[in-house]
Amino acid sequence: MRFDIVTLFPDFFTSPLSSGLMCKALAKKIAEVNLVNPRDFTTDKHRKVDDEPYGGGVGMLMKPDPIFAAVESLPILPRRETILMTPQGQPLNQSLLKELAGNCEQIVIICGHYEGVDDRVLHLVTREISLGDFVLTGGEIPALALMNGVIRLQPGTVGKTESLKAESFEAGLLDYPQYTRPAEFRGWKVPEVLLSGNHQAIAQWRYEQQIQRTRERRPDLLEGAGEQGSRGAGGTRGTGETRGTRGTRGNSGTPRPKGVGIRGRRGTRGTRGTRLLREQDKSQVTSVSRNYQLPTTNYQLPTTHHHSLPDNCQLSSLFAANAIASSTVEILPSICAS
Repeated sequence: MRFDIVTLFPDFFTSPLSSGLMCKALAKKIAEVNLVNPRDFTTDKHRKVDDEPYGGGVGMLMKPDPIFAAVESLPILPRRETILMTPQGQPLNQSLLKELAGNCEQIVIICGHYEGVDDRVLHLVTREISLGDFVLTGGEIPALALMNGVIRLQPGTVGKTESLKAESFEAGLLDYPQYTRPAEFRGWKVPEVLLSGNHQAIAQWRYEQQIQRTRERRPDLLEGAGEQGSRGAGGTRGTGETRGTRGTRGNSGTPRPKGVGIRGRRGTRGTRGTRLLREQDKSQVTSVSRNYQLPTTNYQLPTTHHHSLPDNCQLSSLFAANAIASSTVEILPSICAS
């Protein structure tokens, strides 16, 4: 993957690109970084890259012509994005990093400065991206963050690819607490379950900690996913399921995997949202179970349908963790007809 950084301060990137995993990725040709200074494309004797804004105002704007000339000097690879780092852009998150890492061969990043760039620069841009709701002196720090996030997702950058699957935001949740030696430090002890050697109990504890941390620190992640079990009777449309009527809000604020309806603990006067468990749903269950190192267990349908439960109809015991605090998971009886 090729990165072209359009910046007035190329020296800013020298140290970060010469250390850690970024340095190793560049050395292994996993990625390459090209730094371009718009000042090198000016035509006046003062090499001026900024000017006063029309209509008045405080500060200076970056002129469009040096930026256009800098970007147009670059080769064009088939799958290319030209990104302007700006507080007005799309918030940078893990899903966006994964999209860029998987879909791009070339990423051109324009770093603004002063009061920003002439708005005509947007004609060059395919995306505007923001690091967050704050303002920095320039776009170099956001550009470095984006570049770091994309490069670490490239095959070969991180030693153990499994570590990329078990971290914050990968499952729509924050990461679980982690500890190393010593087992006790200044009176703070490592949770006993992590010392038990019981891998299933450890996986269960970690998942519950993810739920708890996300609920306490980033409840927006649960709400934004549209998958939390806090609805009295979920039943949103997914893969081949029937649609349940929504009840009042319940208390189980946990996300649920696709293909399974979860009823909130205190939902009232709502028809339960239930979904058909199809073959692709079972495959998803198996995959989730493998990621969390949990065994699959036969799931109990309502008693009137026990006799019709197919032998191969299994659900991950992860659902027990996913439906914390006595929430329930149900499958439509019509699955038993297969």
